[in-house]
Amino acid sequence: MSSSESARFSKIFPRLKVIANPSERELRRWAHSEEQSTIFQAPAYFSRHKADILPQNIFVVGEEGLNSFKPMPIEKATELMNMLQPAMEQFEWVMLNMRLGAADHAAIHARLVIPKSLSRIGVLWGRSLLAATDSEKDPQNSPEVLVACFPHWREFLTEPLKATFPDQIILLCPEAGIAYLLGVDRAKEVRRAFFALGRFAAQKRGGVLLPAATKSLRGVSFLICGGPGSGKSVLAFDDHQLSRGEVQLFQNGGVFLTSAGEACGMEKSFCFSTDWCDSSEWPDIFKALLDSDSVFENISVHRKTMEIDFSIDSNRIGGFALMERQNLPFAALAVDLNRVDKLVILKRFETEAAPIAKLSGAQAVRVLKNEGLLTEGESANFQSILGKNNRLQFYLLNTGHGISKKAPARLLALLSEPNQPCRWIPDAESGFELPEDKELLGTLSK
Repeated sequence: MSSSESARFSKIFPRLKVIANPSERELRRWAHSEEQSTIFQAPAYFSRHKADILPQNIFVVGEEGLNSFKPMPIEKATELMNMLQPAMEQFEWVMLNMRLGAADHAAIHARLVIPKSLSRIGVLWGRSLLAATDSEKDPQNSPEVLVACFPHWREFLTEPLKATFPDQIILLCPEAGIAYLLGVDRAKEVRRAFFALGRFAAQKRGGVLLPAATKSLRGVSFLICGGPGSGKSVLAFDDHQLSRGEVQLFQNGGVFLTSAGEACGMEKSFCFSTDWCDSSEWPDIFKALLDSDSVFENISVHRKTMEIDFSIDSNRIGGFALMERQNLPFAALAVDLNRVDKLVILKRFETEAAPIAKLSGAQAVRVLKNEGLLTEGESANFQSILGKNNRLQFYLLNTGHGISKKAPARLLALLSEPNQPCRWIPDAESGFELPEDKELLGTLSK
């Protein structure tokens, strides 16, 4: 990238009218007209767009594609920025500096730049992360990763460029550590963009940032990896019908696996889509959410009763919530795990498959790559980390065809038992190891 091109992907905006690091109280005041208060005094906001950005509308600058994202030539990205950055000077902006991660050696300085009119995004995003240092809060200091939202972008495009792009796109520049969310006004997408950039930052440090949850059952620590719709949140928030001291949830969104093998959580609070959250099936989760410390995005609030109902169909699309850690009975106080005992990959099989399989390290790498959870560039770091932890075990959990919603939780609990009742035998068809006791497995899968 040339110096002129790099200037267009700077993380410092000297020409913008910026309010740096406002308080949450100020953000809520600016977003007051968009806020609906629940009966328990938690703020709820609505975005103009609810559906997730499709992978084909996520562009990666100067890369030959990343997973299913589209590559964009640097020249075209620079042309786009040449139009948009002068236009951004017409608006008033808010800059928030936070940290992805708690541990100093794993923390990533993250900066969010949003129009003042999107202050509601700052409320949810600011609650989810840890505070930045005084030095990191300085607008003149460059962050490690930056996300900028510009919902008005199409107003400033030439007609030929308008015809090139849909209404909403995400423009990732991994080399610079920058993402532009253009036409996007959802906190959920902001979080997604930061994690995408965080993956590159982690890779540069010799680690891997995985879409994963971490929890401990009976003292056995699990790293649970899964993509969207795999059932990761469902499994993360299950108490496995164990006593409070036997289960601890550390993280449910993103985990930085360091070069030393630590599993460092990226968020201080729990953020998740609410399409699976039902008060009858998940009373602990529902109770924890009904608190003034929660924040909601695209969750309907009854205008008269001020109550929320996750069973409403409209909340199944785009619903997103933040829950404070202290409100969940089995949440760990810490966000980091010093070690991982068992790595579990979730896969929603569409055809009949075994509910659980045991993998080798090489097989786990292959499955993670096939599921889009590990890139080619990250795999070298990941394998290096595995080489330092030869006691780590790997499993594949089926969360799809023929498997009940609660089955993965029972299978995870099985893996935590001190005297595990499973004997594993090679399976010629899959190449994995499967439990010998099919009757036990059938019972646990129902």
